[in-house]
Amino acid sequence: MNEMVSPIVATTNLAKDALRIRAVKTTIVDLPIRRAHQFAKAKISSQAFLIVEIETESGITGLGEGATPGGPWWSGDSIETMKVMIDTYLAPAIVGQSAGDVTALHGLMNKVAFANYFAKAAVDIALWDIVGKALNAPVHALFGGMVRDSSEISWALATGEADTDIAEAEDMIARKAAKVFKLKGGAKPPQADVERAVKVAKALAGRAEVRIDLNQVWDETTANRWIPALIDGGISLLEQPVQGWNFDGLKRIRERFGIKVMADESVCTLQDAMRLAGSAAVDVFAYKVMKSGGLTACRQIAGIAEAAGIASYGGTFLESSIGTSAGLQVAAAERSVTFGSEFIGGIWLADEIVTEPLVYRDFHVFVPTRPGIGMTLDRDKFEHYRRK
Repeated sequence: MNEMVSPIVATTNLAKDALRIRAVKTTIVDLPIRRAHQFAKAKISSQAFLIVEIETESGITGLGEGATPGGPWWSGDSIETMKVMIDTYLAPAIVGQSAGDVTALHGLMNKVAFANYFAKAAVDIALWDIVGKALNAPVHALFGGMVRDSSEISWALATGEADTDIAEAEDMIARKAAKVFKLKGGAKPPQADVERAVKVAKALAGRAEVRIDLNQVWDETTANRWIPALIDGGISLLEQPVQGWNFDGLKRIRERFGIKVMADESVCTLQDAMRLAGSAAVDVFAYKVMKSGGLTACRQIAGIAEAAGIASYGGTFLESSIGTSAGLQVAAAERSVTFGSEFIGGIWLADEIVTEPLVYRDFHVFVPTRPGIGMTLDRDKFEHYRRK
């Protein structure tokens, strides 16, 4: 990359090399969770994270995080492969460059590694954290400022059993933690998933909204067979009811049944967002920092959603407060993020590794306003949970 004067450096009157990247450090931590979590294809009792620290010549350190939903089943990415990719390929590509040139650094990372969006997202978060700290401003201020200071929570009900899901939902409502719930489906046969969903929806009727995420396990024939029962039972939204590639199927389901449809696995790239927007296939885009490779791509996807009149939703791979805060920066700044979020990591985990975890209150999670992404490592806990 040719030498250039970073606009961030110029703005802050720092020395030319102040934001030059000196080192990139990666560490795996394993944090406890409050209860076992059942995904469509995996069940976990703890959650692993890759913590990225990018150090600059001026002494500013950016904090980033990589996370997966319990392993490589979702995208092929794992915590372990993320660490290898960053240590071996991405870090050498960006060391010596200015952390303020985030877009250019993505170009360098893309030259040395195809895809690997989760690893690139972890680096991206740390870069934006540096820029915010250099300007003494939260990242959302760099994105045009705040249009909302909080996001309504959608809580994932993922115990796998209706009665325990209902008890958990009742507790969340009583504590004013959540009144929107998303059942994780796909791990059981369709009839069992539907029976569980309907039982939960009926138990919470009139007090909460209940949605279901099939994690692209069903094909279109299965979806056509079972969706009517879900609708009759009180389910309000279907997240990824068919395979990610089946854009036309999403559109047919939306038109046939008149129920809201959310895209997750179908909307990872800008091209996905453009195609979905152009075909009016879904009502909601779930943006996720990990799957799209960072905050900039999420903002662009949210912008496409806004142009098409589609709502955006803050999705999760169950990040800690570090990754969750990064996603919240997009929710704070982008107008289309009107459908709330699943930014639940701060109350889903049994312990954290930051000094000031996120604030959850009155069914919402609040956007940090401290510089950067607003998170600082608790070094004692960080060392305690470091993978040995």
